Amino acid sequence: MTPEASSRGPAVIDTGVFGADLTPGSPITPLYAPLIAGRPAFVSFQTVAELRFGAIRRGWGERRTRAMTVSIAQAEVVWAGPELVEVYAELRAACQAVGHALGQRVHDADRWIAATAIRLGVPLVSHDAVFANAPGDPLETVLESKRCDLQVLSLAGEIRTPDPLLPKQVRYQAALRPVPPRYRPVGCRRAGH
Repeated sequence: MTPEASSRGPAVIDTGVFGADLTPGSPITPLYAPLIAGRPAFVSFQTVAELRFGAIRRGWGERRTRAMTVSIAQAEVVWAGPELVEVYAELRAACQAVGHALGQRVHDADRWIAATAIRLGVPLVSHDAVFANAPGDPLETVLESKRCDLQVLSLAGEIRTPDPLLPKQVRYQAALRPVPPRYRPVGCRRAGH
């Protein structure tokens, strides 16, 4: 364990960062290596489910699936229980109260991961901007800005939902209604832009 990583203590590693190690040539892996190398890692049961689903969907072979299983075994998997369920419910209520994207149904999986970090009292290491500024969620990221505001406007012009993950949100909203909303970025910056 590197002295710098161990001095920061454990962290919950989000699916995108944890899974990047399983994808040859992933640009995310070298970005987050300094944040996670040698650090005790926790992953949410939701991350395990997402990783396994991705492997099945993409038809991973036995060797790559085994590498994923070994990687998961090296982390401490946090399973749902009454205390985590309570934190999850409180997080959703808090996010909805302030209009944060994690309060939306489309972010149920992300909310489990954030609730895991909050429940354990450790930072969440993620490359997913949806976690930025979530109530009670200490995010560690290499994103250029932890704050990315994007207001999604309905056709009537009122704000429907703030969501820094525009592409993901567009997919979900397109499935829910045939006419896409208009988007107005407000001070949104991402790494490399």
